[in-house]
Amino acid sequence: MGRPEVGAAPHAGLARGGLTLSLDAATYEGTVAVLRDGAVVAEASAAMRGETEERLTPAVVRALAQAGATARDVARVVCGGGPGSFTSLRIAGSVAKGIALGSDVPLYAVSSLALVVAGVRDIAPGDYLAVLDAMRGESYAAPFRVHPGGRVAQSGEALLLPASAVAEAAARYGARPVGPGEELRAAPHARGVWRLRDELAAAAPVDLDAWEPWYGRMAEAQVRWEAAHGRALPVNGSFAVRSAVASDVDEMHAIEVASFPRPWRRNAFRELILGGNARVLVAERAGSMAGFVIVLAAADEAEIANLAVAPAGRRQGAGGALVAAALAEAARLGARRAFLEVRESNAAAQALYRRVGFDEVGRRHRYYDMPDEDAIVMRCNLPAALRGPACDAT
Repeated sequence: MGRPEVGAAPHAGLARGGLTLSLDAATYEGTVAVLRDGAVVAEASAAMRGETEERLTPAVVRALAQAGATARDVARVVCGGGPGSFTSLRIAGSVAKGIALGSDVPLYAVSSLALVVAGVRDIAPGDYLAVLDAMRGESYAAPFRVHPGGRVAQSGEALLLPASAVAEAAARYGARPVGPGEELRAAPHARGVWRLRDELAAAAPVDLDAWEPWYGRMAEAQVRWEAAHGRALPVNGSFAVRSAVASDVDEMHAIEVASFPRPWRRNAFRELILGGNARVLVAERAGSMAGFVIVLAAADEAEIANLAVAPAGRRQGAGGALVAAALAEAARLGARRAFLEVRESNAAAQALYRRVGFDEVGRRHRYYDMPDEDAIVMRCNLPAALRGPACDAT
């Protein structure tokens, strides 16, 4: 197993002025820390599971307020890059990217396994094996050494191993297991970045367009789909497109929150997936959800009601794969025409839609808010060639 993407070129460290905002959500509790000149000055946490709205961003706001600061005062952002929960990591990655982009500051990625060890308050020098649940009876693990003075450094390769083999791996490294449910109980915590100062001082920022968290394995939904169908997911371009299932809701909502100023409610996705009145498709690549599309059809007309692509999947073909699959699905359902609305200012989306056959047919005055803006209504006449089997992931 590799590590989250962290570059090797020298760059400013934690102690070189300005605030550092750190966040991690490898488990179902997200954590936030604010550091000033390398010292932790504020912390916050947020539940990442079972909530109807995104909670990590308010936790960031609370931590910054506790430090007497705002996002404008942040000099760098550090994000736990996994491995861990797909949905929680995606939310944290989206929030971190948004702040870095909005404040025009660099974003760094660190291992969430490192934050298991580094986040323990007053941890004694010695060797530790950081452990996180990988589900399916397996664990993510990696050895770390805590040096006198508190610095933490990885001392061996990260592993995906049976949960029953954790004790043996710890003994092999002469290390004490640390993690949720382990001998030393701890979870990743954003405050631990101060112990990773040497790694960060030597790191380059990640590419905001290309970076995404390191999930460590395929998504549960993909595993279940392939087990049920006895074959790999079909691929549209470099993206696998399949029908959404209820377990996709959290990840879809995370992409929605990262994409729109007024996102749909989480329950709306669940109702559409389970209700049978819409076709909901998701695109994946390398086990990571890249986006989704929702298609409504009645009689001979269809509407693309929602389309969103995760920040890490943009400008890489995910949107095109989703639109192509949506049009094929609409045609299979008997539609001869498909409609959609798009913001007047969203030139990139309009160009994509025109490439697949949409044309402007009208406008809706001030249809959008935040900010107020006209909607361009676009229509695509579906050729008979599309009225065959749709995306093969049903």
